[in-house]
Amino acid sequence: MNYDTEVKKLKKHHNEMCLLYDTDICRLVGFVDGGMDYYYLIRTRAGKVMLASAVGRILPLKNILPDDNYQRMDEDFERNTAGKVEKFIHLHTTEDGKLCEGATKEEMELFEMMKDLFEIREKSLKNNTDFDRKNIEDLFPG
Repeated sequence: MNYDTEVKKLKKHHNEMCLLYDTDICRLVGFVDGGMDYYYLIRTRAGKVMLASAVGRILPLKNILPDDNYQRMDEDFERNTAGKVEKFIHLHTTEDGKLCEGATKEEMELFEMMKDLFEIREKSLKNNTDFDRKNIEDLFPG
């Protein structure tokens, strides 16, 4: 998996309703390179923004579901505080947890907010604990 290729592919599905890991309905809002792993940045029906490991797959549902069903699902998410996010969020970091060269000001600000999250990820890897669905809603106010 290549970061730039994934960002380009996933940007086309920004804010679309998706099926995550074949079980969870979510809204795709971004993609994050955590240095050692990639993560989908998703928004749940309850409006929480979460990281989900990109080891599992995400399936955009637009043009798969009948239009009226897709539209109802999208509207249901909007009503339940899981509205759309203006920009596709993406961060690219190095294996040692630093932001890659050429990052925009917006990416640098986002990275600063997410530093704690990357530290939690490192600790969870060392302790072999689950990190895939770590809630980061405080970093992205609704």
